[in-house]
Amino acid sequence: MRLRAGFYLCLFAVFCGIGCRKPITPADNNQAPETWITSAPQDTITVKDKDGHPIVPSPGTIPVLYHLYWAGSDIDGAIAGYYYALVETAATAPPGFPLPGLPGPKPRDYHFTTHTDMTFIFTVTEAAPDRQHAFFIYAVDNKGKPDPTPARFIFNSQDRYPPAIDTLDARATSPIFCQSGPGAPVTACSFVKMITDSFDLHSQTLKDTVPSSSVLNFHWHSSPTLPGSPVTGYQYKLDETQFVPVDSSVHSVTYNSGITDPITGHVDVLAPGPKQFTLRALDLAGGARQTTRRFLLNISPITWLSGPDPNAYPYTHRGGEIYLDLPDFAHVPNLTGSLLSNDSVQVLPSQRPERRTFFEIYKNRIYVRGENDTVNFNSWVVVGSGGFDPDTPYLVKAGVPGDGQTKPDTSGIPPGSAVVLHSGPANGSPIGFKGSGLLPSLSLTFGSSQNTDPALLYPNFDPNSTQRLTIVSGYFQADRAGKAYCYTKAVDGYVKSQLGSTDDGISSPFAAKQLADKVDAGGGTDQEKDIRRRIITFYIDKVPYLVTSDPTFTPKYDGSTVYPSRTLNVNLFASDVDPYTSDVTSKPTRVGGPSTNLILRWTLSFAGKDSTNQNVVFAPDFLKHLTSDNSGRLIVTNIVLDPRIIGPAVTLKIELCDCIDCEIRAGSGRCVNVSIPFMVPPPPTPAQTFHSDHPGPGSSNALSGRDLP
Repeated sequence: MRLRAGFYLCLFAVFCGIGCRKPITPADNNQAPETWITSAPQDTITVKDKDGHPIVPSPGTIPVLYHLYWAGSDIDGAIAGYYYALVETAATAPPGFPLPGLPGPKPRDYHFTTHTDMTFIFTVTEAAPDRQHAFFIYAVDNKGKPDPTPARFIFNSQDRYPPAIDTLDARATSPIFCQSGPGAPVTACSFVKMITDSFDLHSQTLKDTVPSSSVLNFHWHSSPTLPGSPVTGYQYKLDETQFVPVDSSVHSVTYNSGITDPITGHVDVLAPGPKQFTLRALDLAGGARQTTRRFLLNISPITWLSGPDPNAYPYTHRGGEIYLDLPDFAHVPNLTGSLLSNDSVQVLPSQRPERRTFFEIYKNRIYVRGENDTVNFNSWVVVGSGGFDPDTPYLVKAGVPGDGQTKPDTSGIPPGSAVVLHSGPANGSPIGFKGSGLLPSLSLTFGSSQNTDPALLYPNFDPNSTQRLTIVSGYFQADRAGKAYCYTKAVDGYVKSQLGSTDDGISSPFAAKQLADKVDAGGGTDQEKDIRRRIITFYIDKVPYLVTSDPTFTPKYDGSTVYPSRTLNVNLFASDVDPYTSDVTSKPTRVGGPSTNLILRWTLSFAGKDSTNQNVVFAPDFLKHLTSDNSGRLIVTNIVLDPRIIGPAVTLKIELCDCIDCEIRAGSGRCVNVSIPFMVPPPPTPAQTFHSDHPGPGSSNALSGRDLP
């Protein structure tokens, strides 16, 4: 019993032990597959050496069209397929940040394939033909087990063969006006031009110019340069802020047609100025090849001088001058043949004849001046201009219709004849002018150059304009002594255009001086000689002069004076027809008249021969920069002549200026140099010197000289 009880106890223990054991999991004997990239064969775009053998590309860079091979193995089964993913860097970097690195693949990036090779076209961008990519691939076996360590290939894809743009034809067509020369009839004609200028980093000058009204047609054709990567589309822009994308079937676009879009209501009209049409041809990888056409939309107007006709009005012709005396400027006659007549509003700028003359207004006299004449200091210089503009609407600044303050009084001329003040379509004329001048230093003028910026358009009768300027001719104040290079610039109806609205044949006042001097010296091209005609040169400030007819003038100008001794007295007399000073105490109260006081400065010296017949100049400091009073008379007594000058022939050298501090204040006046011969006795011997009389005191009304130290 006891044995049987033990047996049952053991059997019960066995059953209890079996009931408490965990179930046994079957062993996983399926091993994961392995994956690797077997690289790529050479293809049609592989670079080859001189013997025709392919050169393996740099491991880091491959073409955008590339054939990749891969493989997998499974030691205890079979490969059912592959999952691959392709990632790339961002197309562009955020502003102010570097380009981010390659992202890792996301589950949605993976694609399944049973193939072991595939041809890929890796994407780039139209702005950047290089882009970094990463290719990931892992194998899956027949039991669905993946390779836990995918193969990876990081590379830079380069689009070296974007589509070729075979042609880009740019054509401008427009009706314009033509003119054979200044003042000739304006006729209608046609304009057709092929635009060929493309962007050049080394040349910013626009070589092609077309009328502002041109219809612009751009036509193109392109072809792929890489087999398997066709042209997929185009992008273009002219004035658009963003490129306009179109598909590969579009090969042309038209601008500036003037046609209204029936949907948007937009009128196809371009603003004038510099333009650049850009075209991109895109391939399957997103790469692009770009070409451009640059041009200026708006033909610049041209300018010529149209001054008064000296023979059209009964001017006074006297002493080589042509002028008209006026009792007052409230009753100026109608100066026929000039823009101080009804011609100013009745004759369009294109119909004004070319005349290289101008008016000068000084005191109560109007002068007719020409090239290289001299005008009075502080006079008004009035320059009339003509011009031609072939392509711009005549948008004259005439103000609000019906406002009597916007235009000059035209009641004395036939109704409708004031065509200069009537805006309308293009008529071959510019709408106005801007004036400029340059006053450089001269051999007889102390000081440096001065520029006058051609800032304001005239005429401008618009009362709402802050730059209203109700003149038809250019008015310049001649308040700087020197040689003036004066010119005007015609301005067309697109006055606010960045380029093309102004005649810029002369780029600056200094350029005007350089060009005029070059041509006047016998140089210059034909074009420079033509532009030279737009510049008129003249002198400002009539130099002071000696009044040698005065009976007390000593020494006599004719050289007849013989001094009895070598102690000299001079009695000089001078005047100036146009005295002027900018000093506030004596400055003229208006432009067109002289200062109230006479401004004269004298410097005296004596020249002769020494005992060896060499030239000697006696120029003591007390004879430099002497000023005379308003009478214009200078008296200096008791000047002891330098004994080195043995005589008997001596020359008094006079520098006479109409400015006090000429060297300091640029352009404040001009100087003239005069020489007067006279005779003196020879210097005394030493014994004579010992017994000589000392000079007496000078006159109380004159400057007195002194002995040599």
